[in-house]
Amino acid sequence: MCGISGVLSSRKIDPLTLLGMNNTIKHRGPDDEGYVLFSDDSYLVLAGDDTSKEVWHLGDVHTPKQQISDSSDFDSKLAFGHRRLSILDLSIAGHQPMCDQHARYWITYNGEIYNYLEIKAELQLLGHEFRTATDTEVIIAAYKQWGVSCQHKFNGMWSFALYDTHDRSLFLSRDRFGIKPLYYWIGPCGSVYFASEIKQFTTINGWCATLNGARAYDYLYYSLTDH
Repeated sequence: MCGISGVLSSRKIDPLTLLGMNNTIKHRGPDDEGYVLFSDDSYLVLAGDDTSKEVWHLGDVHTPKQQISDSSDFDSKLAFGHRRLSILDLSIAGHQPMCDQHARYWITYNGEIYNYLEIKAELQLLGHEFRTATDTEVIIAAYKQWGVSCQHKFNGMWSFALYDTHDRSLFLSRDRFGIKPLYYWIGPCGSVYFASEIKQFTTINGWCATLNGARAYDYLYYSLTDH
């Protein structure tokens, strides 16, 4: 299943805010967890209490450097969190957040791209190389090749956030039917939070739930859960 968390802010992000969001969806990803914080010119890869011990020895650019609880001094303006349920590539190579080999493109992703092998083969003919057997890495390469149009090639269910550290652009994408949920909330100070489940926002200072009366009526009277 997996789950994603993220914060974009003009102010310094408290990593414990991201940790609280991610802990709320522990049930979505019991196999592993990971984090990455971005400042204007650098990044810091972090681990949590449930990060696989083997991941610390991954030896890749997205290998954790320290615990997220020890990262309060890092001046981050964007932060990704991830909870992993291993499905396609069960190895530690599938640890997220993941990046390309040059650490330019970073992703936190939930879902499954059913035709990722076909897309991977096409990308290999275009000169792309792959280090893992994951569909996560295929999404990164597809974005490198086709930009935001890459999502039109995907057959599957997904939600992901992808950040380009060179262009400083953040791209959020969700599958056409919302099978894999992606919610966002703009806080009182203008910070943007995105998540796999609405309840992740309940851990954020300033969050106040408001009942949508029309939707509540449709559910109680017509048993409608999906408009």
